[in-house]
Amino acid sequence: MSYCPQVTSGGDSVWDMRFHARVQTVMEEFIFTQACVVADCNGNNVDDALDISEGTSADVDGTGIPDECEDCNLNGTLDQAEIAAGTSDDINANGVPDECEPDCNNNLIPDTYDIAMGKASDRYGNNIPDSCEADCDNSGTSDYTQLQAVMSLDVNRNLVLDSCEDCDGDGTVDAAALGGAHNVWIGSDVLRVVGEYHADTGVLVKNSEAGFIRATQDVRVTADGRVLVSSAGDDRIVVFDMVTGAYAGDLVESGSGGLDYPTGMAIRSAGSLLVSSRDTNSVMEYDLATGEFLGAFVSSNAGSLIAPFGLTFGPDGNLFVTSNDNRVLEFDGVSGTFVRTFVTLEDNGNLQAPRSLLFKSDGNLLVAGYESDSVHEYDGNTGGFVGVFQNGGALFGPWGMRVGPNGNIFVTRDIDHDVARDPCEPACLHVTTTRIFEYDAHTGNSMGSYVLGDDTGLWSPTGFDFVRGWETDCDRNLIPDRCDLADDASTDLDENGILDSCEVDCNGNGVNDFLDIIPFGTSRDCNNNRIPDECDMASGASEDCNGNGRIDECDTIGNGDFNGDHAVGLHDYLYFADCMVGPNQGPQPSSPGCIDACLAAFDFDGDGDVDMIEFALFQQGMTGSTGPAVVIDATPIGHPGNANDTHGDGYGGVAYTYNIGKYEVTAGQYAEFLNAVAGVDTYGLYSTEMWSSIRGCKVERFGGSGTKGDPYRYRVAADWADRPVNYVSWGDAARFSNWLHNGQPTGIQDLTTTEDGSYFLNGAMTNAELLAITRALDATWVIPSEDEWYKAAYHYNDGVTGNYFDYTTSSDRVPSNDLEDPDPGNNATFYDGGHTIGSPYNRTVFGAHQNSESPYGTFDQGGNVYEWNDAILYGAYRGLRGGSFDSNGRVVQLAEVRTSNYPAEEGYLIGFRLAEVPRARSDRTADSWRRGRAR
Repeated sequence: MSYCPQVTSGGDSVWDMRFHARVQTVMEEFIFTQACVVADCNGNNVDDALDISEGTSADVDGTGIPDECEDCNLNGTLDQAEIAAGTSDDINANGVPDECEPDCNNNLIPDTYDIAMGKASDRYGNNIPDSCEADCDNSGTSDYTQLQAVMSLDVNRNLVLDSCEDCDGDGTVDAAALGGAHNVWIGSDVLRVVGEYHADTGVLVKNSEAGFIRATQDVRVTADGRVLVSSAGDDRIVVFDMVTGAYAGDLVESGSGGLDYPTGMAIRSAGSLLVSSRDTNSVMEYDLATGEFLGAFVSSNAGSLIAPFGLTFGPDGNLFVTSNDNRVLEFDGVSGTFVRTFVTLEDNGNLQAPRSLLFKSDGNLLVAGYESDSVHEYDGNTGGFVGVFQNGGALFGPWGMRVGPNGNIFVTRDIDHDVARDPCEPACLHVTTTRIFEYDAHTGNSMGSYVLGDDTGLWSPTGFDFVRGWETDCDRNLIPDRCDLADDASTDLDENGILDSCEVDCNGNGVNDFLDIIPFGTSRDCNNNRIPDECDMASGASEDCNGNGRIDECDTIGNGDFNGDHAVGLHDYLYFADCMVGPNQGPQPSSPGCIDACLAAFDFDGDGDVDMIEFALFQQGMTGSTGPAVVIDATPIGHPGNANDTHGDGYGGVAYTYNIGKYEVTAGQYAEFLNAVAGVDTYGLYSTEMWSSIRGCKVERFGGSGTKGDPYRYRVAADWADRPVNYVSWGDAARFSNWLHNGQPTGIQDLTTTEDGSYFLNGAMTNAELLAITRALDATWVIPSEDEWYKAAYHYNDGVTGNYFDYTTSSDRVPSNDLEDPDPGNNATFYDGGHTIGSPYNRTVFGAHQNSESPYGTFDQGGNVYEWNDAILYGAYRGLRGGSFDSNGRVVQLAEVRTSNYPAEEGYLIGFRLAEVPRARSDRTADSWRRGRAR
């Protein structure tokens, strides 16, 4: 028999699959009369009749049953002969000697006969006298009988009384020793209690003290054993004791700080509690210990936030919040300032009424769509809609979501038997009463129901949270670790009291690998093998052939897109050159494990090689008919290992070969950049001063409202396109560098376009944030370092010497500011009693002083506009070099002179040029980089 899971909770464990004695008898009588049933008493997969006819088995008594099946006591005499001779009894006349049948009470009478004759009771029809069943608590009533009467005595549903489970015999039952490890606390928007449910079976353990909450929206369990509940009906955050379930007071009193209809909660690493205040369109912050109001972490309507609900921190530490207009907004995790709309209305996959959200192990974001009856998945970098996550389960009204202790995704189903949502109702005979579904985190496949059954008393579940359990049950087997340590099956070789299986730490950071992975940590595990991806790469188990930080099995590599940025650009060209060998030869990339990736991306004709045929097709796919939007004409800077300048502060020594732009980035190039990524100008790449100021570079923003559906557009006045851009901050220049690094993609400003690449900006905007930015190891296009800029401007280009000119015009003489054709040399654009060129231009087009280049062939490193470098001066500024059209070039162009500005500052005197540097990767030699360099 089995218990209906819709009635009785406990999942598969309550399906006590056995046949009742009465049913068993009826089935046996039926089966034995069917000609199609083959008898095989000796279990050799051969019909007994065939065994006998072929002589494999003897049948001395002619019963049609092999003799080996008729000697139950193995004494060499057939059972029937022993019974006939009286040497064996057969009191129940079933042809089997009594001594061969179960006799649990040792009264020499088979148990089934005791039961049949009424000499023993078998209340539940399992063919075992009740008096023989286990009675671990010596109550005089069998455990099985007690459990049938009161199933709550066996919460873990293993048919053993919980009160008898004490694995180490210390007098504390295992359930108490575990301290609720990995159990789940669930709230409801109709019940006035929250309940604790068993980690494995989902059976109700206990309810909280009743009457202290109204309309639970979310639940959080703290590390110190408090259960926090957002009580929306009376604007409070209520506390219950995790051990007893008793009401422990209010952490946040009604309306504190203006809290109005609290919904989602999140705990900051700084020791505070964030609470979504639905009716004030804000996120409040409270001290996690005292409940003191600390202020509005996200101010009202920031980013046009509407009725926030779900809160979660991303791997980068930023805060993500659901907005009731079906968007997800991103806020700075430290300051709470608005960063960007992460999930937009235009690309939300028909998300309706978003509730909770979380990041899963591969870094993608999941959002529960309450009215769309599905969990939506979004790209963790761009916020682009990936698809519906869950596969299976009648998930009506998904509300709460958590990553469970096993790494799977758990989701509450708030709506029960809703005729409007489920057209099957009420016609269906059976409809699940699942309260929480479980899904595989990697595939989204349904793993079944976790909490279900009418006996839970749980209806309309909302938020929930799992109890920390790593301290008492680190391997999540629901046996106290102290018992595992006493078991030879578990080891503790270093004798530190922690199971060795819980000290797997592949990256050596002192944290168990499982806890390093999102959402418990910040490491990705996109292949779902419970090992951080960085360890897979370090061990060689996985490759990251394109160096983008994602292991290849989780990357989309193909059709020329080697770096997985969904575009074919200059960055991919570097990899193509590394993969290409020639006809009839397999690719031989500098990292041998990347052969398959080379073929996947570049073997367009499927012949197993990457040759000139692929090169022609790759160029076509990369450039089309017009070429890349922006081409940086770069000149090589050789003589690696040159000495620093011997006078001044001593700059210019660079240990590697690199390229640097011959010219400053122009207004025309910058306009192309804006049209590619600033249709929605999240990070202010455009300054209105570019157009409106008399000193601006005449880039105009026109058309559109700056939304994804109605983006801005940009154009530059024709006579300004080849003059240097200005009004650009250091951060703007870094984002332009990332755009080139990523292959000049088109799209919103996110990690695939402007926020990652040569620099990991990820929304950095303030002076402090921009000062903290450093160049990535695999950077390509960059803001020059001060040494890179200095060498290109002043070094003699005569080997590894320390010989340098005083001025950027290959001269130690003060330059003139003349504009002549032909240029006699040693001229620059600066102020010397007058401007080189009059208003409104003041700035010359690139290369106007055609014979006044530096020894390496760069132009205008002195004059025109100051140029950013990456130096940090006086702890608050980024470096500038070279002077401007409005500066006294006799002074500022000198090699000895440094200046600086705040990195977020956009000024009319400031522009930039870029450098192209070799990627600092162990699997790429300098030669392979030079061979693949984009020009």
